[in-house]
Amino acid sequence: MTSKVAKYNLVAVLLVISLSPVWAGPTGLTVIPTADVLEPATASLEFEAEGRHVPFGGDCDRFMLLQIGLPQSLELGIDGCVTSSEGPWLNAKWVMMSETPRFPSVAVGLQSVGKDTTAEPYLALSRDVGRVRLHTGAIRLEHHNSWIFGVESSLGPGLAVCGDYVSGTAGTTSLGLSWEISDTIAVAAARIFANDSEEEDNWYFNLGYALAWSR
Repeated sequence: MTSKVAKYNLVAVLLVISLSPVWAGPTGLTVIPTADVLEPATASLEFEAEGRHVPFGGDCDRFMLLQIGLPQSLELGIDGCVTSSEGPWLNAKWVMMSETPRFPSVAVGLQSVGKDTTAEPYLALSRDVGRVRLHTGAIRLEHHNSWIFGVESSLGPGLAVCGDYVSGTAGTTSLGLSWEISDTIAVAAARIFANDSEEEDNWYFNLGYALAWSR
C-alpha cells in the first residue's frame, strides 16, 4: 500500500500493494507495514484474498479491509474475514517523523488487534532513493522480534513492482505487481514465499477502491 510508488491520483490515496496478509494490516507493501499513511479525509476500501488459488479458489481466505487517513499523520483500520467468523481486527499507525532530504520518515504502529490474536507492534522507516522507495524496521510476530525490509519502484504510468521480506521462521518473502486502473481503482497480485519450509507458499490478490471527502 505510495510509498507505495503506485499512487491513486485522487488526493494521493496510497495503494497498498496492498495490506499485508497479516490480519489487520496498515498501509504497506504486500507483507510489511511502511512509514506511509493515507492522506487525511481519505480512505481505501479493499477486497483481499490469499491462498494457493486466488481470488476464487476454495482454499483461499478472503477479507474486506478499510483504512482511514486522519489528521496529525494518523491512520486507523479495521479488517474482517468473509470466509469465516474470525475477526474483526484493528490497526493503528502514527508517523512520528516525516521524511526530509536527510532522514527517512519514521512510524510506529500496532496491527492484528483482535479478540483471538496477539497484537503486533512495529517500527517502520521509509525513504525515497532516486526512483526507488526503500523500507525497513522491526515487528513483533508470534512473540519474536523480526526485521522487515522492502523495496518498490514504478515501472511506468500506473504500474509498480515491489518486494518485501520478514525475517524469522514466521516471516515471508514476497514479490508483487500493482496496476492503477483509474484514479480510484487499483489491483495488486503477489507471490508469497514462507521462510519455514513446512509452511505453504501462497498467492495474494487485492482490489482497492479509493475514497475521499471534504475536509
